[in-house]
Amino acid sequence: MRKTWVRLIVFLMGAVLLTAGMIAPPRTAHAAVCTIGTTADGRPYIAPTASGPGTGKVVGFDNTHGETAGMADWVLDGGFSDMACDLAGQGYTVEEIRTYPLTTTVLNAYNVVVFPEPNIPFTTAEETALQSYVSGGKGLLLIGDHYQADRNFNTWDATEVFNGFRRGRYNQTFTTPSYNYNGFSTTSTYTFNNGNDWLATAFGFRFRSNAMDLVDAVNNDFKAGSPTDPADPGILPANQTFNITSGVTNVATYAGATISIVDPTKAMGIIYPNKNSLKRWANAQSTDPVALYTDNVGTIGGGSATYGGIHEGAYVVVAKPSAGKVAAIGDSSPWEDATPKYKREDSGATKSTHAGWTDKSHAALGMNLVNWLATPDPATSIAPALQQSATQEPYNVFTISEPITEPWAAPPAGYLWYDATTFKAGAYNGTNTGGGGGTEAWAFNPMAPRAYPNNKYAAFLDGQGLTPSGSYSTQAYLYVTSGGTQVSTRYNRSTQAYVDALTAVSLNANASGKLQRWEFWNLASTTADRALSLRLKVGGTTKLTQTVTQVAAGSFGYLTIESTLGYSDGLHAAIFSKNGALDTAVQILPTGNTTVTLPAGTYTLEIKNDTTTKRTGVTVAITAGSTVSLTQILNAGGGGGTGKLVITEVLYDTPGDDNVEEWVELYNGTGSAINLSGYKLIDNATTYTFGSVSIAAGDYLVVAKNAAGFNSLYGFNPDVSGLTTAFGNTGDQLTLRNAAGTDVDFVAWENYAAGWGLNAAVGQAIYRKDKLIDTNAAADWAVGSPTPGQ
Repeated sequence: MRKTWVRLIVFLMGAVLLTAGMIAPPRTAHAAVCTIGTTADGRPYIAPTASGPGTGKVVGFDNTHGETAGMADWVLDGGFSDMACDLAGQGYTVEEIRTYPLTTTVLNAYNVVVFPEPNIPFTTAEETALQSYVSGGKGLLLIGDHYQADRNFNTWDATEVFNGFRRGRYNQTFTTPSYNYNGFSTTSTYTFNNGNDWLATAFGFRFRSNAMDLVDAVNNDFKAGSPTDPADPGILPANQTFNITSGVTNVATYAGATISIVDPTKAMGIIYPNKNSLKRWANAQSTDPVALYTDNVGTIGGGSATYGGIHEGAYVVVAKPSAGKVAAIGDSSPWEDATPKYKREDSGATKSTHAGWTDKSHAALGMNLVNWLATPDPATSIAPALQQSATQEPYNVFTISEPITEPWAAPPAGYLWYDATTFKAGAYNGTNTGGGGGTEAWAFNPMAPRAYPNNKYAAFLDGQGLTPSGSYSTQAYLYVTSGGTQVSTRYNRSTQAYVDALTAVSLNANASGKLQRWEFWNLASTTADRALSLRLKVGGTTKLTQTVTQVAAGSFGYLTIESTLGYSDGLHAAIFSKNGALDTAVQILPTGNTTVTLPAGTYTLEIKNDTTTKRTGVTVAITAGSTVSLTQILNAGGGGGTGKLVITEVLYDTPGDDNVEEWVELYNGTGSAINLSGYKLIDNATTYTFGSVSIAAGDYLVVAKNAAGFNSLYGFNPDVSGLTTAFGNTGDQLTLRNAAGTDVDFVAWENYAAGWGLNAAVGQAIYRKDKLIDTNAAADWAVGSPTPGQ
């Protein structure tokens, strides 16, 4: 157990040659004293303890992308403190980075930035900033890990974070459901990339999706290469690696990935796993026929599989894509130490990490790489004499399926990777004091500023820091400020009726101590220009009072929101904005229609329930004295996520022969015809490409395997036949992709993808409940009798 922030590190290392002032001096038994301090803004830092190659330079360790999730503790005052202290011993100032999202301004404060196994994907803006940072002559050190090292259950591991896309989900970041992902990405501030292979494009290499293991280290670690076999180089000699491998005699992995060289003019491997030394990490899941593990049988390009060496991909890569430099390693274990600082954020358990920094030649390798990254070099590419053949994967990395549906394990109840208030006590950034609780806080957020007479009215109640699973007696009501007259009834979800708003309603916090839900009121007929207030009382104590204005705005117009939109639970709010500012919010009824009274003008509408945005960007024009229908607006193509081309029905488990009876139905919700030439329907293994066929605006298109087989079921022919996909009866997925390669729609069934538990009996179909609702979630779908073309 660590008792102070003073670290005493004692270890033996082999000599490291001093070359051109870039490589650390020879290391012998020594004692390095390292005091970890705090910057003015509260971040850990270490001042230089000696002069050396790092004098006057600063190394930043990122801690904004989940580097402390799960068993990880990759921070300079925790599981990476050995490495950080040794850097200080070479003259570097070492700091932790806590500013999110990263920008070029933030990055440029450092000569080298280290990313120790991130678990939260980069935003597109961050990727651009990282490229700019390297182009400006600085250095990046990327520390990966094996595939499946998803430490915070958000379906992303470090290899996927670095690459910019998830395995089996290339270009589908937003169109494929990901566990707990949308709860973070729907916040507009955080726009994650949509699968762009940015790492390979920018820096010339890509992390592979494998999980090799060399924990039997006596003969199975990476040794200096064999000069008699160029295809099995092991550790390349120092004169071929910018002296980075000087003094590096052996390294190991404890479950890690290899790296493909995509562009040899930008990147090169300097350490490779030796042939016949690999084995699959015992916990790796793989059903791929050529997964490149030694205990798998497979072929590459029709020949015998080769494992290890150049063909396997590099374990350590360096890149010179521009004025700056990049280095990457496929495992975090070699550079971690056994002194984690934090508790697990999901469970509160004590972490156990590996003393890898003092093992083998790991410290020498790490120091040499940082020194190389921190040393300016005018070259903007890898010298021709050092360029290697590209080591691409023997499978299509963009489309290969996941071995099993992610996440690999269900997170503990109440844990949300994007919400630090759910983290357990002792976790980094955690405010949770043991399963929930903390400083109680209440808000109506967002607070719609206007309440028009005779309208349903809505505001989002947000309670934080509450007693986990605690019960709260609440009153929430609107009243006239001047006279105190209560002018609303409140919707009671239990009785599904509006009751006197002064009637107390019991609400329960969740296991994380949060209480978040839409509250709805029915306003009495009140005179415009009255000042109203919205008040919340909890247990008889006033917790919140907010002003709500009523504005005389001349002539009103009306919008009818039909119950046929497909919302069956009655717990949705329609939020109206005008000129970029919130105007009002109303409840959408489960049955019957809601008529919204609004002053004339143009509004932007979004529809939300307690947890999910269902529609955004719907433009609504209100004309004085007239009534418009939301259904008509959406049918005309208005609104993000609505009025688009979608999959509406799939028959995958047919009553007879699947080979002739399977079919898919599409619907064109836009305002004009769509030519589907070049569009594709893709399941987990096969692809069907459309010819020149059009689907009219507001029309359906049925695509069947066989016209005769379809006709035998329904008595009429499909619109198109010849479908070549083969749907799995016990689980599969289907993607609609346009001719430009962009995914248009997605559906899955029988738990093939996380959250998609649709399960049709033989002869039943899965169908979209509302052809205008597309949230890329199973909630949009149901199971029932087939109705092709309707």
